[in-house]
Amino acid sequence: MWWIADESPHGLGGPEIWIDEVALDMYGRGDAYPAVTVIRSKVGVNGSRWTGSLIRFGTYPGLDKPAVYMIIARRHSQANGGRPFYVARWPD
Repeated sequence: MWWIADESPHGLGGPEIWIDEVALDMYGRGDAYPAVTVIRSKVGVNGSRWTGSLIRFGTYPGLDKPAVYMIIARRHSQANGGRPFYVARWPD
C-alpha cells in the first residue's frame, strides 16, 4: 500500500502506522469514502491540522475488521521517501 510508509512499524491493523500526508489529505477530501472515513476531532497545532483526528479504515485484504486510529504527530524525515507523513495509533 503506497499510502503506508515502508518504514512504518506495523501494517494496517497494527497498533501504529505511518500514513503518507498526500493520502491523508485525499481521505479528508472524501476520495476514499466509504472505505476510509476521517473524523476531525480538533484542529492541530504547529501546522499539523490532522493531529487529534480519528480515521476509520474499513475492511481491506488482510484486515478482517475495521480499524480506528488517532493521528498523534506529523513527521518529516528520510522515511517515506523524504515526504511528510503522520503517525497514527490506536486511540486510548
